[in-house]
Amino acid sequence: MRKRWRRWATTARTWHRRVGLLVAVLVAVLAITGLLLNHSDRLGLDRTNIVTGWVVDWYGLTPVEDPVHFRAGNNWVSWIDGAVYANGRRVGEARGTPRGALEFDSLVAMATSEAVIVFTGDGELVERLGAAFLPGPVTRVGTVASKDRIVIRTPEGQYASASDLLAWSPIEDEVVWSQTGTPTEAELEKQLAAYRGQGLPLSRVLLDLHSGRLFGSVGAAVMDAAAILLLVLVATGIVNWAGFRKRRR
Repeated sequence: MRKRWRRWATTARTWHRRVGLLVAVLVAVLAITGLLLNHSDRLGLDRTNIVTGWVVDWYGLTPVEDPVHFRAGNNWVSWIDGAVYANGRRVGEARGTPRGALEFDSLVAMATSEAVIVFTGDGELVERLGAAFLPGPVTRVGTVASKDRIVIRTPEGQYASASDLLAWSPIEDEVVWSQTGTPTEAELEKQLAAYRGQGLPLSRVLLDLHSGRLFGSVGAAVMDAAAILLLVLVATGIVNWAGFRKRRR
């Protein structure tokens, strides 16, 4: 009986060391993230947002469709997943296919196939003209040399806006049509930062790291395995403790 118990104690010590080394890193992650989450309010983790590119990309905060960019005077205007962004600020939603953007009369306008959105260079919305206020589906958008009117092309012809944007008249003047462009990396990052918004709370990232969900189902399974191995550590530790007490008697 004593020999059998010694074999159990030796086996328990061996597995205790092996399992301990295997789960040491995971236990450290669990302990550190658990401590931080336990003091989340005091540390302001809910008020600290992460906007780091790879983190928000990992969470899927990336455009579903390829963004479309236009240069309008000194402004960069982007259409990203059905919304308009100008100079790093979100202007608003814009359904339809993006057709172009232009600067006119100290304002900026962007047209999709279904609407014309007018805003300031700071991204403040001024006017939204839906399909009911347009002479037809927009296929192109531009302006004249004086840059005081919006000109749109529809399947029925070209039309110029009135000064109050409430009426459209046929026009045969020469038009400078908007073209797509490629912003610099810095300008592109500004638009994408506006698309991503405030990013993710740090507490959310730590919680997902704590549970393993940060790395999807595989990460959750690894953390489950770590929890099971911790129970093994407890069991082998008890066996070792009992063996030590028995040897002392």
